[in-house]
Amino acid sequence: MPREVGRLDTPRTARSVRVSGGKAYVGDRKWVRVIDVTRPSAPRALAAYKTAAMADALWVKDTRIYVANHDAGLTVLGLEEN
Repeated sequence: MPREVGRLDTPRTARSVRVSGGKAYVGDRKWVRVIDVTRPSAPRALAAYKTAAMADALWVKDTRIYVANHDAGLTVLGLEEN
């Protein structure tokens, strides 16, 4: 039976999520949020990027996030390590 093991509330409405390499990439209305999920019991916000329109769907491949921005088309974001 599924059970909650962790939670991080996003300021808007989370519409999509992809997980890659210990990070969750969340389409949160007009934002893409990067969340550290290496400790699922304590997810931690790392970064956010405001998009041109609703981040309806996203995909993560290598060092890029591809965001379907509702009526504003495609946005490609680069991932950089700090």
